[in-house]
Amino acid sequence: MYPGDLVRIKDVSQQTLFEEGRSMGVVVGFDEYRGPREMRQSRMAFGYPPYGSPRKGETIVKVLWSGSGKIGWVLKDRLEIVAASGMQT
Repeated sequence: MYPGDLVRIKDVSQQTLFEEGRSMGVVVGFDEYRGPREMRQSRMAFGYPPYGSPRKGETIVKVLWSGSGKIGWVLKDRLEIVAASGMQT
């Protein structure tokens, strides 16, 4: 998955997504989500003071939704690519 790819959420009905204005969207960025429990555990780990260990979280994708024109964040595992942008680096 790359910026510019057209994506949709695969675990919610298309009717619901259409009503919410999130039927399809364009990938505009990526980040990492680390839930509260993981953040607390990583801060207590030894060897990486003062912030804890550099544990990896789940990849989240910043998407510009075509129906609403709004930007939202979705876990990468919940998305499927509809059309690739061809901008792979």
